[in-house]
Amino acid sequence: MKKLFILSLTLLGLFLNSLFLNAENRVALVIGNSNYSKGYLSNPQNDAAAIAEKLKKLNFKVIPVINGNLRSMNNAISSFKELIELNV
Repeated sequence: MKKLFILSLTLLGLFLNSLFLNAENRVALVIGNSNYSKGYLSNPQNDAAAIAEKLKKLNFKVIPVINGNLRSMNNAISSFKELIELNV
């Protein structure tokens, strides 16, 4: 539960950060992981997919990671960082 809360705060921070970019250059990183070594959560991947779809409709460039491993999340974060730096 604590990990989910931290993930939610991270996503909110990334979303708010992207709001400050120009409308045509908005970027969002959306991560939804359901598979964990100690169990399975049913909604994160569905929630992330829904958020990503909504953000796309709002003209965001979305970098989605669904059930990503450490490598795919690090790659997505790097891509997000590069896009943010290009837009500053």
